[in-house]
Amino acid sequence: ALWPFSTLGWPANTKEMKIHYPTSTLVTGFDIIFFWVARMMMMGIQFLKTPPFKDVYVHALVRDEDGKKMSKSKGNVIDPLEIIEQFGADALRFCLSSMAAQGRDVKLSISRVEGYRNFATKLWNSVRFCELNSSFIDTDFNPNKCKNVINQWIVFKTSKTIQDVSKSIEEYKFNEASGILYSFIWHIFCDWYIELIKPSLYDKDNQDNLESRKCSAWVLKIILHLLHPFMPFITEELWEKFSNNFSKEFNKKLIISPWPKHFDTKDYLNANEEVNWLIDIVTQIRSVRSELNISPNIEIEANFYSEESEINNFFDNSKSSIEKLSKLSRISKTKNDNINGVKIIFKKCLIFLLISNTIDIVQEIERIKKVMGKNQMEIEKVSNKLSNEKFLSNAPAKIIEKQKGILLKIRENQEKMSLSLDKLSKLK
Repeated sequence: ALWPFSTLGWPANTKEMKIHYPTSTLVTGFDIIFFWVARMMMMGIQFLKTPPFKDVYVHALVRDEDGKKMSKSKGNVIDPLEIIEQFGADALRFCLSSMAAQGRDVKLSISRVEGYRNFATKLWNSVRFCELNSSFIDTDFNPNKCKNVINQWIVFKTSKTIQDVSKSIEEYKFNEASGILYSFIWHIFCDWYIELIKPSLYDKDNQDNLESRKCSAWVLKIILHLLHPFMPFITEELWEKFSNNFSKEFNKKLIISPWPKHFDTKDYLNANEEVNWLIDIVTQIRSVRSELNISPNIEIEANFYSEESEINNFFDNSKSSIEKLSKLSRISKTKNDNINGVKIIFKKCLIFLLISNTIDIVQEIERIKKVMGKNQMEIEKVSNKLSNEKFLSNAPAKIIEKQKGILLKIRENQEKMSLSLDKLSKLK
C-alpha cells in the first residue's frame, strides 16, 4: 500500500518524490483492485493528502481461444516467450492491444498473432517499396500544398487518422486505436495509395513524381510514429533505416520525437470524395468479376454512363486508374443507358461489363446452377442438424457455433450465386 511513495524516499521530501508522485495512470488487473489499488489510494491520501495516481486502467484477462482460463493442468497455456520467438514481440503486442476492448477478456490464439506478424511484413514491404522508388523526407514539404488529387486524399486520411488514434489512446481505447491503424495502414495506404501512385513513381518525367515521392515518405513517417506505441521495435528499426540520410531533426528516435498533430484539411474534401468514388467503383467491378468467375488475368471491356456532371468529371480524372485496377482493356463513355452487358448500378452512374466475348455465358449459367444445387443440399443438411434437439443438447457449444457459421457462409454464397445468375440471365 505504501509502494507508490515509499520507493521514492518517503518520508523524506526527495527529488524523486517531486518528480514521480503523483503519477498519471496505474495499470492493473481487476482481481487486486481491493487488495492493492484501493489501499494505495487510501495510504496516499492519508500520508501525502494526494491520491498516488489519477486514472486506473483495468486490463483484460488473457484466456485461451475458447474463452477458458489458462491452466497448466488443462494444457491450454500459451507461453508468451515462445510466441515472441516465433512471431516477434511486436506481433504479440499489437494482437493484444487490438483485442483489449474495455470490459471484455482477451481470447488469444496463435493464428491471431500470426495475422499481426503478416501485418508487420506488409508494413516492412511498403517501406521497402518507397525506398526503392526514391521516396524521401523533405523538411520543406507542406501537406496542405499538394496538387495531385491522390496525394490530397492520403493527406486528408492521414490527418483524420492522427486525430482518431490520438483520441482513442487518450480515452484508453487501445483496441479502437489499433483497429484504426490497421485499417489505415493495410487497406488505405498499402492497398490503395501505393497502387494509385505507382504510375507517377515509375515515370520519372511525370509531373507528380516528385510530389508523390515526398508525400509517400511523409505519410510513412506519420505511420511509423502512430504505430510506435504498439509495435516499438519494427517501427524504430524501419525509421532508423528510412531516415538515416536526413537531418538530425528527422533522425531522432521515434520514442523521443513529438507526437504528430492533426491539421485542417477542409480544402481536400473534394479530393477525398473523388478518390473514395474511384475506390468504390473499382471495388464494385472487382466484386462482379469475382461473382462471375472471370479470371483476374483476363481483361474485359466496359462502358460508363452518367448524367451527372460531377460524376463525369470524376470519371474523366480516374479513367486510367479504373482500367488498370479493374483489369479492363478499356472503359468508354456512352450515352446509351441500356447496353447488352452486365449492369452495375452505382452512385448516379451505370457500368456495363461487356463479357459476351470473354466467357461462355451458357456454360457459366450451368456452372452456377450446379453450385446452387450443391449449396441447397448443404443448407438443408446443416439446418436439419441445427433443428435437431438431441444434437443441440449433446453437442459442445463450440461445435454448434461452428455449424451456425458454416450455415451462414453457405447462405451468403448462395445469395451471391443467385445475383450472378440473375445478371447473366438478363444478357441477350
